[in-house]
Amino acid sequence: PVLTDVPALVNCMDGSLEFSGCDGTFTTDTVSPVGQGAEVSLNIEFPQQCDVFYAPPGVNGATVIDFSGTAEIRTNGIADTSMVFVIDRSGSTCDVHSLGCAGDENSDSQNDDILDCEILAILGLIDKVREDGTVSHVGLVNQ
Repeated sequence: PVLTDVPALVNCMDGSLEFSGCDGTFTTDTVSPVGQGAEVSLNIEFPQQCDVFYAPPGVNGATVIDFSGTAEIRTNGIADTSMVFVIDRSGSTCDVHSLGCAGDENSDSQNDDILDCEILAILGLIDKVREDGTVSHVGLVNQ
């Protein structure tokens, strides 16, 4: 049978009009370890614990429920990785200018060429791994 009216809240356990298993003091901010010193932090802002949503007739029991919150992966900086970067310094890396990705990163008076973009990308990655604290050794190869 299809219900035409929104049903009243009823708890079959004790008639208190609160759903069985609903904990109004439940916190939605959860931090869980995921291995290698990392953890996931999850904060659900909506829907809240105990919210009830009505699925109108004719939609096969489905309804759209908006969801909002944040998720973040945090690390404790375990330096267990080594990285090696390779820079291509062949002649063609200076042929194309004005790429829009860098300035004159190698001070050769040729602004924004492929080599400048390579250097800037590597410097950005090095800054990121320094910030994360997850890389113990960094190497560089010039070709």
